[in-house]
Amino acid sequence: RKQNKYIPRMRVVKCSAADICDFMFEKNNAKVCNLRADSLAQLLWYADAAAGQRVLCFDQVLGVVVAALAERLGGLGTVLAPYVGQQSHFIALQHLNMPPEWQDVVVPFPLTDLGDLDRPAREHEQPGFMTEEGKKAFDARLATYAPEERERALQRRRERMARGLRRPDRSAVRRWIKEGCDSLVVAANVDVAAVVGRLWRHLHPSCPFVVFCEFLEPLQECFHDIRKKGSACKLVLAETWNREYQFLPGRSHPAMKMTANGGYVLAGVKADRTRTLDFEQRSWKKQKKGR
Repeated sequence: RKQNKYIPRMRVVKCSAADICDFMFEKNNAKVCNLRADSLAQLLWYADAAAGQRVLCFDQVLGVVVAALAERLGGLGTVLAPYVGQQSHFIALQHLNMPPEWQDVVVPFPLTDLGDLDRPAREHEQPGFMTEEGKKAFDARLATYAPEERERALQRRRERMARGLRRPDRSAVRRWIKEGCDSLVVAANVDVAAVVGRLWRHLHPSCPFVVFCEFLEPLQECFHDIRKKGSACKLVLAETWNREYQFLPGRSHPAMKMTANGGYVLAGVKADRTRTLDFEQRSWKKQKKGR
């Protein structure tokens, strides 16, 4: 009887992007820039991400936003995810345990590729390609392994090359970027104004964008830059805040421990200033002819 009363019970529940966001926020909120699940929901709502779209996402919150976008697309569409450094750090994408076809919509690429979109892709940049120096180093390291370790190393190499072959090559990624994207999502703690300025020209006109930052000052600078240029409409700069309540019989009250701030969100719709000026000039000429 005591065993049935005190034995720990566990329920296996299917994981979602909101669960991953809550887990990482409770574990170490500084690594995800204090991104809560309600802030993530606002990002997805403002980005208007849906199946079949091409989303450009700059994620520096351990891949939480990229994983949520991949879950929202459901295997249909593309998430272009630029990263800074030697490799991407989308840890949340691995924890979400999505089907392979859902993970394949995420296309990571170095942020430096945006500066040389017209350069053709080299041979060593193709997925699944290994240089001669890499092959020699791998064979030399393989010779020092025991038979069982050698088999495991070969199996890991085959899996790694299979994943690389499923990914599109650099030329296809550059072509997609040059064609433009349907939505822009930025979640970072760096100079967000510089990041948005670098990614802005790859967003189609009349398409939404959303920027998340832990602090207000970088978003204020970005807000003033966009407003000064007149390159967007329906601008919104808001603070994400929610209050948790405990609902129990006779004991319903706000939670005693709550986070003070969940970050700030800047959102809007890109406007093509040149087309607006042309339309105004044509309208003025028509009015002048009518007179």
